[in-house]
Amino acid sequence: MISARMCGTHLVIALSCVVSLLCAQSAAQTPVGRDLASLPPAATPLGQFIDRFYDEKFAFMPSAATDAGIHLYDNQLEDFSRSAISKRIASLKQAALTLRELRSARMSPDDEIDAQLIDNAIKAELLDLAKIGSWEKSPLSYIKACGNGLGLLIKRNFAPASVRLKSVISRMAEVPRCSPVRKLIL
Repeated sequence: MISARMCGTHLVIALSCVVSLLCAQSAAQTPVGRDLASLPPAATPLGQFIDRFYDEKFAFMPSAATDAGIHLYDNQLEDFSRSAISKRIASLKQAALTLRELRSARMSPDDEIDAQLIDNAIKAELLDLAKIGSWEKSPLSYIKACGNGLGLLIKRNFAPASVRLKSVISRMAEVPRCSPVRKLIL
């Protein structure tokens, strides 16, 4: 069993490594990742639905947003609280209904493919959150969110090191908020 003191020591070591890595980066950096406001709006109702779907998904899964190159949520980690999961399940159920309505209208073959892919994504996420409940049963959900959430900020050179370091520190401050992780540590 891992002691709280041992985890605290590992956290300090990890933070020291992160700071060292980010400080070692060169001063020449690429511009910050995609700015969603600068992207053209979707032209079709399905395209608008897909944009909203991913906006909500990335707000719920900040590490996935970072992975996709969307840096609006780089200072946040996933919220695995029961209330956040319940809210996401309700959002997914509403998205499924909206998509069903959109699919009742005639669509281009390309839109039909996109609609099927989004429908599959909704069903898969609902299955995991509402039926399987891996967020309640598997500590890997939390470990993956924390590990990827921090690792992506460190490994990818999408912003100046100082900006990424602030995001890393913000995400590290949120790690104890995850009660399942706290239960595992203690």
